Amino acid sequence: MEEEQLKIQRSNGVIDVTLNRDHKRNAFSQEMSESLIELCQQIDYQQDRILVIRAHENAKVWCAGHDLSVFDQLESFLDNNPMLALFDALMSCPIPIMNLITGDVYAGGLCLAICADFNLARSHIKVGMPLNKMGLPLNERIYGQFIHTIGLMKTKQLLLTGQPIYGESVLEQLGLFTAVFADQQALEEYADQLIEGVKSCSPMGLRNSKLELNALANSKMIHEDAHDLRKEVLLSEDLKNRVASMQNKFKNHH
Repeated sequence: MEEEQLKIQRSNGVIDVTLNRDHKRNAFSQEMSESLIELCQQIDYQQDRILVIRAHENAKVWCAGHDLSVFDQLESFLDNNPMLALFDALMSCPIPIMNLITGDVYAGGLCLAICADFNLARSHIKVGMPLNKMGLPLNERIYGQFIHTIGLMKTKQLLLTGQPIYGESVLEQLGLFTAVFADQQALEEYADQLIEGVKSCSPMGLRNSKLELNALANSKMIHEDAHDLRKEVLLSEDLKNRVASMQNKFKNHH
């Protein structure tokens, strides 16, 4: 991979990933996709508490999806779809994902957004899905996640026109963003609040919630793994200690 296309830093339970390919509109190369997939697969949810994905603050485009060079050999693309592989890795990530979307987001960049648990965005950005300008289809699982996230009609607007959506009130009503900010400092401060909230929660509880919520949002039956994890949470020392701590806190208030 070219030097520092993807900057990864760890600090106090936060994995901070910076997209560092501004000259290519932060489009994902094959190597970038593989690096982020590997990162998701190696996460220790007891130590790593939240994954934050960002671009440089002055980058006009936050992410334009995958580099078009990955589509040079479409026959191999059918069996080795880098967008789908990254989508699956992000959807199965055991810790919350937060995107700080401070520039325009297009195509596969929106796939990063629909996989996230929190999307904080600047109000000046544009959101677009121009894949049908080329006639490039998405996988049905990605279509489904778009519908579950922003609804059928907004999904159709993006896909059937290829035109970007923009405007603060429009972005707020899109259903994709946790919050929209005109000011960068306000965005960063709110991100810090959410991060602290995540870090205060039970790691095992968060992992279980993510697994079950993502399954239900995609109209799937709860997988046996989720039932096993739920049982593990209920029998864990962590849960017992947190319940006892909460009980003591209530006693001290009376």
